[in-house]
Amino acid sequence: MHYGGESWLFKSVSLTGGTSYRLSVWARQDGATTANATIELKYGTTNTIAGMTNTIVTATGVGSAYQQVTGLFTPSSTGTYYVCIHGYINYTPWYLTIDDVSLDVAAPANAAPITFTATAITNIGMTVNWIDNSTNELAFRVYRSTNGVTYTKVGADIPSTSTASTGTAYNQVQTGLMPGTLYYFRIVAVADAEGPYLSGSATTAPPVPICGTKTVGAAGDYVNLTAAFNGLAGSILTCPVVLQIRSDYTSAAETWPLILPSILGSSATNTITLKPNVGVTAAVTGTPGTGGALVKIYNSNTIIDGSNAVGGTTRDLTFTNNSATTPQVIFVGSSGTTPLTNLTIKNTNLINGAQTSSAFVF
Repeated sequence: MHYGGESWLFKSVSLTGGTSYRLSVWARQDGATTANATIELKYGTTNTIAGMTNTIVTATGVGSAYQQVTGLFTPSSTGTYYVCIHGYINYTPWYLTIDDVSLDVAAPANAAPITFTATAITNIGMTVNWIDNSTNELAFRVYRSTNGVTYTKVGADIPSTSTASTGTAYNQVQTGLMPGTLYYFRIVAVADAEGPYLSGSATTAPPVPICGTKTVGAAGDYVNLTAAFNGLAGSILTCPVVLQIRSDYTSAAETWPLILPSILGSSATNTITLKPNVGVTAAVTGTPGTGGALVKIYNSNTIIDGSNAVGGTTRDLTFTNNSATTPQVIFVGSSGTTPLTNLTIKNTNLINGAQTSSAFVF
């Protein structure tokens, strides 16, 4: 393709639904600035620009040496498709050249990992371990389930450091688990596509009974709210629990967002209340990531009462999200299919970092 040009090259192919494919092309220009020449890979059901509804690789700049532009895609159904190489070049280089175009069925990893174990088991977490047994994998992927039927991918792929060999140990830390719960795992090696999986299961430690008033502060039962919420996550309520914020509390070392998960034993009777201690004016201030909430509540039967007096109406508790990019102060949502109910937030100041964003999201 010569300077100041743009071309769309289409090729009709028969593809099988649910099968992963790799489209690859090598490309170069006669200049050196990659922004001046790009290759994009797409596919669709008609050989028109408008019909290229699926992107395999976004527009990628190429330089003066041949480089491979390649990507994976999986059509949803069996049929005739058109794969496309979209080339663009501005008026600076003279030409854009492509070579060695290929479309292949994605190669899966050639063996499943072996030797599943679970270590460092607590009531809210564990570490799953396995040993590499394939010789072409690029990464490993972990799936988790609570019923052994429906699995969800956990975290990012774990890059392989032993692609051509076997016997290397890998692990992934599991967090945010429910106490006393059996978890099922599937661990797969990934090349172009996933290979066969290793299965395993492990049960978290039983919950710890908790009841009554717990203090939050440097010399309290919990040093901060992160520790308090983590403590509750591994517990079962045997009576109402009050988290009482002390005068020596500081939010400087909190981990954002603060997450209160669904707690075992929570009920209309066994509530969780967060409030300042008598005479204490408390501030929870932080800067979560872009678009993040300061506090996320996934537990029903939760009360945030900002008054530092029993039955009081004064506002002595303030939550402040200092982020200026689509911030939220408190986000409330269900942790599953059961709606969250019986939530009270009163006598509390919510301060957001931007007036264009909602401080409270339910």
